[in-house]
Amino acid sequence: MFQAFLLLLDRPVVRMVRIHHSGARFIVAAMHQVPGGIYYEQRTPVVVEVQQPATLGAAFQTAFDAFSVRDTDMSSMKKADWPAYIASGMRSMAMFEREYTSICCVGLNPSNATVRASRVYPANPELELSTTFNPLSSPEEIGTALLRLARAGVQEAGA
Repeated sequence: MFQAFLLLLDRPVVRMVRIHHSGARFIVAAMHQVPGGIYYEQRTPVVVEVQQPATLGAAFQTAFDAFSVRDTDMSSMKKADWPAYIASGMRSMAMFEREYTSICCVGLNPSNATVRASRVYPANPELELSTTFNPLSSPEEIGTALLRLARAGVQEAGA
């Protein structure tokens, strides 16, 4: 049993960042990963009102760099403790889930040299929209890619 745990600790780590957005407001959450592979948001997400793509790109890079593996007992965690929900200031979880769209940004392999950012396609929740970028690109390039993804398909869904 102990050897299996050590193997999990030696496993290469794929980084993740979760971004929640509603209009021009973005909540960028750095993630922790437990040795078993489950990801969860760190306690202090960053809330940004995006006027320039570089603002969002810089927030992503900070969160990407803050990723860590942490052995945590997740049994006491409750959905109401969700850091992005708390940071949103919404009165209810249902309101948060209705108002905010989630973008999942994950390294494509253990080198984390390429990140795939994806979200549900608004016109058809069975489909997904995605883009890829190098996390070492300029904040402007990363922010532009993330903003394009956040806005993609929104007009079609409302039609």
